[in-house]
Amino acid sequence: MKYLHAAIVSGLLLMSSLTHANTLVQEVEQAIKQTTQEALAQLVAAQKKAIQDSLTQMLLQPTKALPSDKQTDVTPAKD
Repeated sequence: MKYLHAAIVSGLLLMSSLTHANTLVQEVEQAIKQTTQEALAQLVAAQKKAIQDSLTQMLLQPTKALPSDKQTDVTPAKD
């Protein structure tokens, strides 16, 4: 009878441990998923800001004339 009681208690402890372990695994998976989503959101926001800053800088730069765009003095032909 002692062994049966010990086996029952041991079985209950094992089931309790497995349930607790399963709960911990689910919590870890959820934490990883949430952290990944937050990191992705931060990355997208940083990329968006970098693109906006880059475009702003590009649009604010003074335009540089190309060599073919230089105006030359044209004198009218004399008759």
